Amino acid sequence: MQGYTDDGVVDPSNPFSGMWMEGDSLAPPCGAEPPIIPHILSLSNLSTEDVFYDLGAGDGRICLAASAAAGCRAVGVEIEPDVCERFRELVKASPSPGLLECKEGDLLEVDLAPASVVHAYLLPEGLEAIEAQVAEWLLADRRRRAVCNTWGWAWGSTSAKATVEECNGTPLFLYTGADVPLRFRPGTQGCALVTGGNRGLGLECVKALLARDVTTHVVIGCRSLASGAEAREGLGEGWRERVSLLELDVSSAASVMTAGINMKKKTDALDLLVNNAGVLARGAGKAEVNEVLETNFNGAIMCTESFLPLMTPASSTILFTSSSAGTRFLASDTLSPFAAQLKDEALTVDGLRALVAEIVETGCLGSSDDAYAFSKTCVNAYAQILARERGDLLVKACSPGFTRTGMCEGWTGKRVPKEADLGATVFVEAIDGVGKGRTGVFVKQASEAGTKLEAAQSVITDWCT
Repeated sequence: MQGYTDDGVVDPSNPFSGMWMEGDSLAPPCGAEPPIIPHILSLSNLSTEDVFYDLGAGDGRICLAASAAAGCRAVGVEIEPDVCERFRELVKASPSPGLLECKEGDLLEVDLAPASVVHAYLLPEGLEAIEAQVAEWLLADRRRRAVCNTWGWAWGSTSAKATVEECNGTPLFLYTGADVPLRFRPGTQGCALVTGGNRGLGLECVKALLARDVTTHVVIGCRSLASGAEAREGLGEGWRERVSLLELDVSSAASVMTAGINMKKKTDALDLLVNNAGVLARGAGKAEVNEVLETNFNGAIMCTESFLPLMTPASSTILFTSSSAGTRFLASDTLSPFAAQLKDEALTVDGLRALVAEIVETGCLGSSDDAYAFSKTCVNAYAQILARERGDLLVKACSPGFTRTGMCEGWTGKRVPKEADLGATVFVEAIDGVGKGRTGVFVKQASEAGTKLEAAQSVITDWCT
């Protein structure tokens, strides 16, 4: 296999000698550096069944490497005639010329349908020019992948990333249909975001929302994109195509801020926000109490504030996953010195934060159960404040009841936890059922374990029980 030096002289010792292309191009003026090629192929996860397309292929070095490494068919699209000629000479000298093809022409006009994997080392304006075409191609088959070198699309998420340290930290981006923004998804008429939507109650909420309306797209907020991808894959045909992922750790201000920015890249309107992510308390010391508050309470506030700019007045809803433990704890002796302040309709968010800090400082929470219940009391108080301050939105707290999820793992008590999908019916009931059109209410899933979903019932209860 032969390569060329910069002056066009054949260099048998280096099949991937530097190719510097002249002229006004959608691609950078130089080919991919040899050390980056194995990383591109690794991220592409090629097999013999794949058809690899390289857009702006240059001398075909990536196609040659793909075919050699995976035994797959590889097609390079290149517009420069002299570079195509060099590509074809390398194909003739390759061990498997029948697997390789050089398509001479404009990459904007190429039909991507035969491809299962597309690689693009293009300038930002080049990526923008093919964005809609690649998005449509990805959505047509969930097995398809697109890999971008150095620059990527501003879609708010990628299915995977890699950094090539030996090439000055060059980034690589892997995209699948799950990453395609809503503006490229025909038929989508609504968007919901479920934090902590990759498992347990959150995942059941995602399923309930998908079943509720076939035009709704659901974004799963998850700390790990890998776990989110696994959850999405398990949804099955017809549902997974309507789900995308958003990297989000609700306990991290930086993560929430970044997620807000990325969500704006996915959609220009958010119809439903479900603040679901939550944890149990690991103890009742101040550190443990603050830890559970950071996720269950502060995380819900940060997410709400981050995503509010996307929510359309008069047509958007915010739901908080809560618990009757929070309503009961508000009525407990422990909180009796502070109950009037927590119920005060003049309470503001800043005032609530200060009051919460004051309560924690007293050390009055005597157990991990108290700490968890208190976090939900705080969530309930915030939901009421938000409902008062934002009369243009529908704001509700939802209790699924004692539900069989990872949070009750190891439970040995007599009370039987209900099925997670039964608990998740409360979210749809809050939107379309007993909570329809209402704001500032607490909606509780009231069915016993074993109740069929079609017989599930939710009720509105007081904030203090």
